[in-house]
Amino acid sequence: HKQFLVVEFVSNTFMSEDIERHVVRKFEICQRLGKGAYGIVWKAIEKRSRAVIALKKCFDAFRNSTDAQRTFREIMYLQALSGHENIIRLQHVIKAENDRDIYLTFDHMETGNFKCYNFRYDKLSFSMFRSTCSYPCWNSS
Repeated sequence: HKQFLVVEFVSNTFMSEDIERHVVRKFEICQRLGKGAYGIVWKAIEKRSRAVIALKKCFDAFRNSTDAQRTFREIMYLQALSGHENIIRLQHVIKAENDRDIYLTFDHMETGNFKCYNFRYDKLSFSMFRSTCSYPCWNSS
């Protein structure tokens, strides 16, 4: 199983999280920004461009159909709303080798990307999404 163990010192306690080797080859992990029920976010540097990004690992994104649908919906919303001034830009979707997790990269914000991203995304109402995007059909279920 190809994984790196990222260890960092936070508030006098050690925190460790697994990041797969193919992701670590592309990104230099700087610090953990936050952790939630569905994933963890790190500040990272893309090795090729040296751009600072936010790397989100979504845990068990495909564990069951409900989780898979939630993950798919998040990615589709973020892609559809790309360019909106209140939505953080999704850069890349990276498949995990374990077929359970998925990695997303975002533009980084010095003000606390994880908190801003979650606040903005969680507070995004369906009507705001619908008025921002134009899709031919909306399913209310």
